[in-house]
Amino acid sequence: MKHLVFIISLILFINLNVYPQNNSINFTDENGKKQGFWIEDNECAYYVDDVLHGLSISYFKKNHNLFRIGEFENGEYAGTWMFFDEKVGYLSCKIFDIKLNDGKKVLIDKYRGLTKTPIRQAYMIEYYPTGVIKKEGIILYDSSMEVDFYEYGSWKFYNEKGELIKVENKSPSTD
Repeated sequence: MKHLVFIISLILFINLNVYPQNNSINFTDENGKKQGFWIEDNECAYYVDDVLHGLSISYFKKNHNLFRIGEFENGEYAGTWMFFDEKVGYLSCKIFDIKLNDGKKVLIDKYRGLTKTPIRQAYMIEYYPTGVIKKEGIILYDSSMEVDFYEYGSWKFYNEKGELIKVENKSPSTD
């Protein structure tokens, strides 16, 4: 029995004293880099070496309603992301199948014929407040799909009953 108490005490001592950062919130390592779980302003997220890596949940500052939930991998969007409406809180958009762009170009200035090859692509589904799909298709973007993205290729549009009403080849594609 004495050995069992000693072993349990030793394990607790090691966990509490040697690795406290694993259980801490808003921890920085000896180099000042964010590590582990962080709660800041309107976001809860995981960091590895000061880079977002893992689950991220953000809230609207104004009313604290859920804004987005998803996962980062080495500072880049990964997996499936869900975005919510600020006022009502319904699921307004889902983005998934995030990957490097396979060479798709977009026309950014039709008068001068300037094109661009965004870094990433993903599939986006936008919803009506009732939860019915409003539109869906591929988006192309560089650093943030929240700030600046291009609708690319064939997009499907639905009415509020979920019936397909049109398919449109979206500019600014050049293919």
